[in-house]
Amino acid sequence: MSTINVRMTRDHTYDVDKEAGVTRRIPNGWVGHLDATVANAAIEAGDAEDLTPKETTSEEAPKSAADVLAMAENGDVAFPTFKAAATKLLGDKTPAKKEEIVEALRALLAAS
Repeated sequence: MSTINVRMTRDHTYDVDKEAGVTRRIPNGWVGHLDATVANAAIEAGDAEDLTPKETTSEEAPKSAADVLAMAENGDVAFPTFKAAATKLLGDKTPAKKEEIVEALRALLAAS
């Protein structure tokens, strides 16, 4: 059974057993996982918001050599993140060590 994590923005009532006349009301403010069919109906009715994290795409502008050099000096940036950004600029010739990457980026910056 597929579920969706939702936050109710207003009360939502749906049929549990239409023939028997059994319904369920989910109150405004409730947060949790619902069966996908129920959740989608509540979302479409404007009774709930989907809390499922959306996949993000890295559509931001490419970082410059100066930006990547700043990442090297920032203690909060992990080495793999720094190296991935440097590889986008240096390509296959990206050195393995941080110090060598910094030198290559400085050379790239000086050449531009």
